[in-house]
Amino acid sequence: MNFAWYYCCLLPRGLPDTVLETSERRMELKSGKMLFTFVVGISVFVSAHAAPPRSVDVRDFDIAGVKTGMDFDQAVAAAANHLQIALNEIKPCPPRDDRVNKTRVPCCFRYRKDGVDLFVEFRGRVPVDKARPLVVWRVNYRQPLSQQNQEAMAKAALAKYGEPSWLRPVDNTQDGPTKQMLWCAKPGSLPHYACAQEKQASLELGWTTLTLTDWAWVEAEDKFIEDLGKAKKKAFEDSNARKPSF
Repeated sequence: MNFAWYYCCLLPRGLPDTVLETSERRMELKSGKMLFTFVVGISVFVSAHAAPPRSVDVRDFDIAGVKTGMDFDQAVAAAANHLQIALNEIKPCPPRDDRVNKTRVPCCFRYRKDGVDLFVEFRGRVPVDKARPLVVWRVNYRQPLSQQNQEAMAKAALAKYGEPSWLRPVDNTQDGPTKQMLWCAKPGSLPHYACAQEKQASLELGWTTLTLTDWAWVEAEDKFIEDLGKAKKKAFEDSNARKPSF
């Protein structure tokens, strides 16, 4: 029904236009509220009956042969074997201070060739192991961004890792629609933050980038440094403790 025509028929001539506009607006708001209530109701119904997210322990997953928890030499050898390349084709990053072992060591390594980009990051291993001082905490694999590569990586990820915890469409890309896949042991109820509601091991595929992360190694190193700082502070305070003699 044309509400404007309806009100023009009923209202006396000469009535201000604001009265007509206000009446129309009330009808629009009422219709909008009804539609909103309907949409929210449908969303709640679908959420209540949707299958729960799949729990996946990704700590045994690998990207290009590299797993979180490996030491530096293990990771280099695994990547070289998987990619069928020589060890010297994998380039270590410049050394940095290892906060745990108090030495200067590479914090990462990288392999780039023909569009493939493999980047592996390390932290100081805790509990401390002098024979294996570093530990892989994140592995990142990337290919050139294109619709063909997106589809190929999504297909390969499903084949290798199985059904993800979350699979959601991502349409805001110039190269066409894609899907973000997330795997983790404790997936949340919101797809945007499915595996980020707590720091945990997770695998994520977005566009043509695949990332394997285990925050447990980061938290272990951070706690080690925090506890070390507390111990030093206590030792300093103890060494300066004096019995009052006044």
